[in-house]
Amino acid sequence: MSYLNKFFYWILNNNSIIIGGIIYFVCFLFIYLSFYIHPSGDDYTYAFLELKSPFIRAYLDEYFLWNGRYSSNFFVLKNPLTFGFNNVFLYRFFVILIQISLFITIYLSLLKFRFFFSIRQRLLFTCFFFLSYLLLIPALNEGFYWYTGLVTYQLAIVFFLIYIHFFFSKSFYFRVLILIILQAILIGCNEVSMLYLICFHFIYFVNTAKKFKIESFILFLTTISFSFIVLLSPGNSIRASYFEGSSHQFFHSLMMTILQVFRFSLQLNEGFVLFFMAIIFYNVIPNLKLFVCNYRNKRNFYTIPIILFGVLFISIFPAYWTTGIMGQHRTVNFAFFICIPLLFFWFLIIINRFESFFLKIFSKIKIFIPFLFILSIFLTRNLQGVFEDFYFDKHLKFNKQSYLRYNSLNYQIKHIKKDVFLKKLKTHPFSISIYDLSNDPNHLANIGYQRYWKLQGKVFLTP
Repeated sequence: MSYLNKFFYWILNNNSIIIGGIIYFVCFLFIYLSFYIHPSGDDYTYAFLELKSPFIRAYLDEYFLWNGRYSSNFFVLKNPLTFGFNNVFLYRFFVILIQISLFITIYLSLLKFRFFFSIRQRLLFTCFFFLSYLLLIPALNEGFYWYTGLVTYQLAIVFFLIYIHFFFSKSFYFRVLILIILQAILIGCNEVSMLYLICFHFIYFVNTAKKFKIESFILFLTTISFSFIVLLSPGNSIRASYFEGSSHQFFHSLMMTILQVFRFSLQLNEGFVLFFMAIIFYNVIPNLKLFVCNYRNKRNFYTIPIILFGVLFISIFPAYWTTGIMGQHRTVNFAFFICIPLLFFWFLIIINRFESFFLKIFSKIKIFIPFLFILSIFLTRNLQGVFEDFYFDKHLKFNKQSYLRYNSLNYQIKHIKKDVFLKKLKTHPFSISIYDLSNDPNHLANIGYQRYWKLQGKVFLTP
């Protein structure tokens, strides 16, 4: 037997090991980039707000003058920059800590299926869902590598997974109290998590109305109560005043939301990663077929697409309703986290229904599975951007230029103490570059620098 034949024979018999290795490696690459991130934009603004006055004053000002996110406001104000002047190390530490927390809570949520899958299989599924999320989300840099965006939406996902874990756990003392505390935190993170929790408990309350569970009634009531704290924030109206004339247009909001749902539905299927992995996992993980058969029914087949539409709709419509535009995609990141496992399971149902057809396809392409998997993930925009960053050393150049900027800034503060002139960052990595300074010294990013460093003058960019 030739070496080439031996190689293909080894691939044929080790598909699951090869694919698992690829998934672990790519997950590591995404985490590794976190060691090269730097604060930007609102990171400095919120740090300044906390440092200039007592924390309670800054916290109440956010609620009464800007928004009702009483949980995430705590984290954005207590950001790492307030614990040490421009402490980049601490900034990265907190970002990586939240990323690892997401990974752990994904694994925690899979414990419910421990009777179907081994520890190794659950770990593989955890890495797969973690990687799929990073490959497909619309705003990778804002959602995964930026502290302010991370604690507003990503941390909400962590609390959401913990909440789901306890909700579907067996009853025990203080379980309802723990759920209520988690509700309070989750609803105060952002408006999307609030709407998801309202819908979830409304549906659960309606489905259990005939039997009337006191627990269901209490949790629905507390969900509504905490939501009113967010909705009645005086800061909401002040923030909305910046978008007068373009907000609260129902038909425009509805039409644009439906178009965006269609657009993001296509992005969910980018590279056909989820469909292709559903075929692979169905054939290489023995217990997956039993799992699908156990949960498969006609209702799931028809209701999952409806749920997917609803999840995306809820994450998009509020932005159009309140501002008239969809200024950022961080809200859709949350929706993608829910949609990815749902869509993956829906594909598994389709494969199970037409099992003989897909088994024939798998038997013919089995030897090429690892190569096709690599091709599918490389078709995603996020992985292309990450590999471009690595190939051209953009993360290293960005890191070096950022530190040179800090040195220049500190030198000018000590010797000039008036207007500061900083060089424009020439390298902007796809994955980790967020908001750079503007040519306009009155831009919010420039003002954030000016206030945080307590500059007497303004911050200007030089070519």
